[in-house]
Amino acid sequence: KVSFIRQGQEYAGYVQRRNLACSDELFIQWEMDYGMNPGAYAIMFALGEEETPRVYEDIEQFPDSYKEALTALKKAHPNWIFVKMDTQLNWDTVVAEELKGGRSLISASLGGYLQEGEFSRGWSYATKEALEYYLDPRNSLKEKEIFQFEQLTFNESYHMDCVAAVQQFLDNTFMKGNVPQTVMPYSFVFWAIGKEQDISPFHLASRVYQEQGQGTSPLISGTYLGYEGYYNYFNIAASGKTDQEVIENGLKYAKEQGWNTPYLSLYLGSKVIASNYIARGQDTLYLQKFDVDSSDGDLYWHQYMQNISAPVSEARSIYKLYEETGALDNLFVFKIPVYNNMPEVASPLPESSDR
Repeated sequence: KVSFIRQGQEYAGYVQRRNLACSDELFIQWEMDYGMNPGAYAIMFALGEEETPRVYEDIEQFPDSYKEALTALKKAHPNWIFVKMDTQLNWDTVVAEELKGGRSLISASLGGYLQEGEFSRGWSYATKEALEYYLDPRNSLKEKEIFQFEQLTFNESYHMDCVAAVQQFLDNTFMKGNVPQTVMPYSFVFWAIGKEQDISPFHLASRVYQEQGQGTSPLISGTYLGYEGYYNYFNIAASGKTDQEVIENGLKYAKEQGWNTPYLSLYLGSKVIASNYIARGQDTLYLQKFDVDSSDGDLYWHQYMQNISAPVSEARSIYKLYEETGALDNLFVFKIPVYNNMPEVASPLPESSDR
């Protein structure tokens, strides 16, 4: 039995097991013990007496240009499951849509050959070539970057006892201690919120770190003129062309929502992520940047972030968390998009000599 939200309406029903990618290790063990789903993930084909290469059913769904990298990952991590997300979108159309307006930005600190003109202080419009590199899923079929495709729901098999791992990650950030105005460590708060709202605590911790950096932003200071006592840890609705616009739009949203303590900002901001993104199909870092899931009837505009490199950098942070807690060989589900009429090989990262 499953439930999902489409165009604001919640539905429930049943899905056949062969169409279900499941990360519940207890359920999978039960299936194995009772022979309920034989050969669900991998089958063997003999090509000769001495050679019996393994063919993985989940990888066989993908185009050939994906298979070599996915097979290497599967051999290193047999419990990882790869799910093809058939967007049914044309590659060139997606590229053109993602280049519109300020949908796709890149840090102005990166090479000028990746930039197509200034958007605001510190940010530039991304070139077509830079966008194509980060948009192309095949460039992230690597040990660390693959985690931008991890489904971001709470998994009891490796999230139930992860407070210490989250704390270890936060020890090097402004969140190493307690949430202001509380006696609760940030690590415990992320775990408790994640368990209640069915979101990965690692995702919440790395998302706040991605958004807040050193923790000096006026969006979480509580002292910004006109918005004293309001906080927006996830930078929700914090957009604009100037720093002032970004700050005031974000704090205006926080004030409208009543986020008048750091804890409320974390708790209710997580609910926004859960209901506005994860529950509507944008349940990976990649999909929160690139809105290519049409299940809600919309495309391209409903994007949590503008920075095209954000999913990659967040994926690396999440990988580090899993590595430190020894969880990399657990059962993960990665939902990886495929587009129509993609280039034959992965789009290369442009070099300074290209332009």
